Amino acid sequence: MRPLHSNHGGSGLEPGEYLFCQSLTSESGRFVLQNSFPDGTTLYDNLHDESIWSAPAGIPCGTSTFAFGLDGALTIWDHDRVPLWHSGTQGSGAERLCVLDNGSAVLMDAEGTAVWSTGSVASPTRAPIARPGRGARLQPGESLRHQSLTSEDGSTVLFHTEHGVHLYIRSLGFDVVASSVQEQGTSLVLDDDGMLRLRCGGRVLEEIAGPGAELVVRSGAVELQDECGAVVWSRASHLAHAANRRPASRLRPESGPRQQDLQICFDSLTGGQGYSVAVVLDRPPIEVLSQAGVPNPQRSTWQQLLTKDPARIPVAAVPFAQHTLLLVGAPRFPEAAISAGGTVFQESRDPGLLQPIEWTMHRYGKAVVRMTEAEPEESFGLEHLSASSAVAHMQSPLAFRPGLRWLAQFQGLELLCRLAGIDPGPAELRQPLLGGTVPAELCRPQPPAFSSVSG
Repeated sequence: MRPLHSNHGGSGLEPGEYLFCQSLTSESGRFVLQNSFPDGTTLYDNLHDESIWSAPAGIPCGTSTFAFGLDGALTIWDHDRVPLWHSGTQGSGAERLCVLDNGSAVLMDAEGTAVWSTGSVASPTRAPIARPGRGARLQPGESLRHQSLTSEDGSTVLFHTEHGVHLYIRSLGFDVVASSVQEQGTSLVLDDDGMLRLRCGGRVLEEIAGPGAELVVRSGAVELQDECGAVVWSRASHLAHAANRRPASRLRPESGPRQQDLQICFDSLTGGQGYSVAVVLDRPPIEVLSQAGVPNPQRSTWQQLLTKDPARIPVAAVPFAQHTLLLVGAPRFPEAAISAGGTVFQESRDPGLLQPIEWTMHRYGKAVVRMTEAEPEESFGLEHLSASSAVAHMQSPLAFRPGLRWLAQFQGLELLCRLAGIDPGPAELRQPLLGGTVPAELCRPQPPAFSSVSG
């Protein structure tokens, strides 16, 4: 799966993509849609230095994610995956979100018809507009105001807000590059002389580094480089050392499935109402669906399955090489039936519970691993997980806590995908899927069938 947000700094998003402390900028550079903390997501007119639309309107929400879901809707999710705002466009056929030079952000379908808009309109202008940096690079003469640069692998973001310039590294958190708490109207500028400065109008608030030829954000660090690519100045997070990790500047680029990407996919498909996601090893979709109790499976989109019979629960199977990913539109799907012929990893999420996650591994109809947030002291069977390789590739401080329980609770989707060696993304999940529906009572709580099966 391609990085979901390595091209941010452009003007649009597609289904499955999202902004986390990142921005979209209109073609001219005048209008910016930025997700930041604590203010949620805001559309700015940088020419007139004003906010023209925001969501949630006027409500600080801490860290949040602005996501274009696979259901065609825009949603702002808080840190705990609770929806704070929703565009209401699920099932609309929306294919692209664009920030336009008329001052609006618009959701459009495949024919280019608008299905939603911020409704904001600005007057055209001939006034000069600051040239923004885009992608992962800032060139001389370019600047960031309410804007961001993102590394090619999507793991590292340099972003500007009214509070200053910050560096976010997915595996480590946030760090301050330059502060401007007492000033309004600031911007980060790589001046024509190669100096990197925090400016407010014509004033220099801070001379950060230089001279250099280009500012580059890469995995784990931001660097000012000369014409030959040599590093003139670098900033990596101090949190790398505080967490007893190798220096952030040496972090390898991220690859493979990532928890936040997977959350956006599955939370949007199920409307934030909960799900069961299982990976069934070494069995084809038609066999898995039969064991799941789906009669006469047909090929249709997930949205079609959702509306087929509201009294029943949608179930779909997606092939990945010799394995099958099973998506169920409700939590607590009984894994025993689908594991009768082998091994199944499953995460169940019930957002109606204070502790919503249950992570299990079943073999031949019996639970051999079970981990829950509600009962961590009763988790069992961790010795049956051959997870060293999966954990080694998971870019999270949690991966270095003792035990896999933390990973199952906070990065369970990524863990089960890495254990199975699959990498699901928007392309696979938005296509017509083989599936059907099952009775709602099938997903009621079931007493676990424990097993002493060894690895």
